[in-house]
Amino acid sequence: MAKIERFEDLQSWQKARQLTNLIYDFTEQSKFAKDFHLKGQMQDAVGSIMHNIAEGFDAGTNPEFIRFLKISRRSASEANISPQMNLLPLTAWQPKPNALSTV
Repeated sequence: MAKIERFEDLQSWQKARQLTNLIYDFTEQSKFAKDFHLKGQMQDAVGSIMHNIAEGFDAGTNPEFIRFLKISRRSASEANISPQMNLLPLTAWQPKPNALSTV
């Protein structure tokens, strides 16, 4: 197995980036578009997933990386609230039905 040299090569970071792009697209078109605070909160939550994976990878130690992955998971939990509150249509999640859990 090849050694991963950059955080961009991590599958979890790649999936987080896809999720971030998905959420940004939907928050521009859905009920979020006019609720600037909630829109920003959702965008920040999914962005935080990506950022924490990258920061943890660059931390240099496994315990630090694990700590940042746990922070990423909490951000994913925060982002997961929108479909449960009917803020994003369920059809929005169909292309990525387990998007948050797979990151």
